[in-house]
Amino acid sequence: MPLFSKICGYYARSVLIITKITKKSYCKTIFFDTILNMKAIQKSMLKAITQFNMLPKGAKVLVAVSGGKDSAALLWHLAEIANWNSYLLTLIPAVTSPLYPDPAWEKRLTFLNALCASLGLTLKVLSLDSEDCPEPVCKTGLERCTLKTEASESCFICSQLRRKILFRETYIEGCDCIAFGHHLDDILTTALMNILQHGSCEGMEPIRTYPQAGFKLIRPLVYVPEATIIKFRSMIGWDSYTCSCSIGAEGTRNEYRIRLEKLTEGSIQQKRNLLRGLYSNHLVNKFSEETVL
Repeated sequence: MPLFSKICGYYARSVLIITKITKKSYCKTIFFDTILNMKAIQKSMLKAITQFNMLPKGAKVLVAVSGGKDSAALLWHLAEIANWNSYLLTLIPAVTSPLYPDPAWEKRLTFLNALCASLGLTLKVLSLDSEDCPEPVCKTGLERCTLKTEASESCFICSQLRRKILFRETYIEGCDCIAFGHHLDDILTTALMNILQHGSCEGMEPIRTYPQAGFKLIRPLVYVPEATIIKFRSMIGWDSYTCSCSIGAEGTRNEYRIRLEKLTEGSIQQKRNLLRGLYSNHLVNKFSEETVL
């Protein structure tokens, strides 16, 4: 048991979950550092939820998880506020089975099942149907198909296939929202790619509505820097599972992530300034309405 398990209120539940997952005790310094990190993520997440009116009371939310630190942190913190009187959320964590040979899949699945069980949730595993898949991918598999395409196109195909599966499940479950774990650095990397490649100052929107489908896409971690999530993962003792596709790991997006770090010199404040400029001019009052194809 942790040394400070007698603390009452909100953090008592967090401490018990930390202990259950990591099976460790915590000294005073590490424990309170972890609490401060949790508060930082929660504060930024609640700011986004409130500012962009992401979650109506009683919302049913499908949370897209992958086993990576970002979606795991999102699920954790949404679970922390789910029973608050101002939210009363119903959470459905869902993961798509890999669209390419993934040696870490079983480990990812084990981690996600353990995480969901510790939060009192049940993980849904979604698979790709043949009717969802473009013919070249169906015949050769995504990994071999990408040998004939550009890396950026390959990642686009993969993300669109996974998103289609998740969107369909969101619709079938009658959810009000689907939540993605994109954070501050993800938003800015996308914006930088669009500016330099297409001359368009656009990024991932914090919220996007799909009125014909009856749900909206939300990104509650839009104000949370990746460095804060990395610290949270390290303190809580999670393993981190990232995309194991060689094309994704070495692709265009990774190159622009490096460019972003050079541009901002790794400064979180400079990244927040970039986001403020991006959203003030383009996104705060411009939430797109689309039809799920």
